[in-house]
Amino acid sequence: MANYAIIKDNKVLKVIVADSNFITLFKEQNKDQFDEIVLATEGCLGPGQEYRGKKFIAPPPPPDTRTYAEKRREEYPSLTEAVEAILETMEGNSEKIDALIIRRAEIKSKYPKPDGTP
Repeated sequence: MANYAIIKDNKVLKVIVADSNFITLFKEQNKDQFDEIVLATEGCLGPGQEYRGKKFIAPPPPPDTRTYAEKRREEYPSLTEAVEAILETMEGNSEKIDALIIRRAEIKSKYPKPDGTP
């Protein structure tokens, strides 16, 4: 038994588990319904995936739908880092707060607010 991908118009229609005898019969009885049947290798993700030149093509990554605020929030320093930086500044050491301010500015530049956002 092995996984086989049924290909039509350079797309995986479906993946089936079968033995080679079944595949031979299936090909003969259904030859008008697909272009080819190939072993579904590690790169095969399933129906809808592109198949070209004996290779399964990875689909493009999904679009990033997060808002600028969500993206910033994920990269901003943690509250712990901010508190430590503030406390060390109060003790006379501004290295951490300076680094935090630079990091925050870089993140804001990386993910700017859309025009018209307050």
